[in-house]
Amino acid sequence: MGKNNCSKRIEELQENTRKALKRALDPMAAMELIDTLQWLGIAYNYDEEIGLWLNKLSTWDSGEDLHATALRFRLLRNEGWHVSWMNTIEAFMVEANWFSSGHVPNLANYLENAVTTSGSYMALVHIFFLLGEGISHGNVKLMEKPYPKIFSCSGKILRLWDDLGTSKEEQDRGDNASSIPLLMREKNLQSEGEARECIMQLIHNLWKELNMELISSNTLPLSLIRVCFNMSRTSQVIYQHEEDSYSSGVDNFVKFLLLQPIAGI
Repeated sequence: MGKNNCSKRIEELQENTRKALKRALDPMAAMELIDTLQWLGIAYNYDEEIGLWLNKLSTWDSGEDLHATALRFRLLRNEGWHVSWMNTIEAFMVEANWFSSGHVPNLANYLENAVTTSGSYMALVHIFFLLGEGISHGNVKLMEKPYPKIFSCSGKILRLWDDLGTSKEEQDRGDNASSIPLLMREKNLQSEGEARECIMQLIHNLWKELNMELISSNTLPLSLIRVCFNMSRTSQVIYQHEEDSYSSGVDNFVKFLLLQPIAGI
């Protein structure tokens, strides 16, 4: 077959594929075709047609079909539609707007946004699919906004411990909000020490909420709930220290855990 004939055949196949995407009435058939095109690495030839379908899929209810639900989630996620990566980028844009405009958020708004910028939601969503346990239509739906409360609680604990450990560095840079100065401003506190005590109380209350979620949660798999608890515990290990820079504290923990010999062995 000559070069011209090959090129003509490729163009015919591409045109037929475009027509198939445009004419497809069944969302499942369209998703499977898009999935195949992505696996073949040729989806870029059909950006317009795929974009139209993704727009439809963003509001399509896949019902109780687990395969359709998981495939829809993956296709939308790959294109940055309404999933954890997109939410994280949007949250960073909120912080950038605060910084550029000189706006000072209240503590509640800061903390709600900071859970996302800390990467908590993004990490937990990806871990859910990585673990592969409890994947059902209902649980997959929970992996989009608004996220489960247990995600929010563990994410807030992480962010507050982060602020306790890195507040001075962030204030010196001046490019990032922190709960300590926000709390001092909001409650008219006279010292940073008072603000730190208040944040420790907030963390204490969040742990109560986290424990209540453990008791009441009957949908998410236990393996994912354990991840939420371990993330909260680990944040304390990483950021609870007496120095402004947390790296030396983390280094010591890693050396103790992995490198130092255990006595008597």
